[in-house]
This record gives sequence, C-alpha cells and structure tokens, in this order.
Amino acid sequence: MSEFINIITDKRRTKAQLKTLDESQLSEVRDKFLSAVDDVAELFEIEREKEAEKKKKIADFLAQAERAGITVEDLAGEVTQPKATSRKKRPAKYEFHTESGERKTWTGQGRMPSDLKNAIDAGATLESFLIKS
Repeated sequence: MSEFINIITDKRRTKAQLKTLDESQLSEVRDKFLSAVDDVAELFEIEREKEAEKKKKIADFLAQAERAGITVEDLAGEVTQPKATSRKKRPAKYEFHTESGERKTWTGQGRMPSDLKNAIDAGATLESFLIKS
C-alpha cells in the first residue's frame, strides 16, 4: 500500500498530518478531497450501471435464445469446437538415394537431409535431384 493510503486510512496519522496545515490550507484540502471522493464515487456508479446493463443484455439474450430453442451448451459447443483445418502436405521437390540405397524425397522446406547435403558437397548440383513431372 502506498504511504498516502497508509496515512489516510489511519485516523491518528491523518489528524497529525492535517495539524501541520493552517486554516485556509485545511479548507482547501477538505474541498479538494471531497471533490475527488465524489468523482471516484461517480466512476464507481458508472461502472455499476454498465455492469447492470450488461447483465440485463445477457438475460435478454438468454431469453431470446431460449425462445429460439438454443441452449447455452449449444452456443458453447459452437465456440469451443475449432474448425478442423489441416494444411496440405507439400509435394516432394527433390529425390535422392541414401548411402544404403534407399529412395528418399525432400520438399525443399526445412533442414536439408544429410544424405542430400553430402551428395551436394561431393560435387552434385541441387537441380540434378529435382523431380521432373
């Protein structure tokens, strides 16, 4: 808690601080403090009104949904079930053989397979491994 809050919530400490003021300063502090309290109370009231309006809208919405034969579970199911989207697998772009003679393919995406890299390091060109349609 801030020092200000500690002082203002403790009557003894507040009184001690207020005693350091003269009469005109005390009157000015009181007016400003009461004005600030009124402003904050007004903000709280606005928030309560917004919350009440929101609750009323929710109640109206639920009543409308009930009349239409829609349950909250129906709505929750629609929201929580993601659409099944699967990305198409990329077609192979390169074809090469491993040292053991096994045929492998690579899409050209991601890290280059070590067998293909070894073949290129040995002098082959990447274009020589292209799959011709």
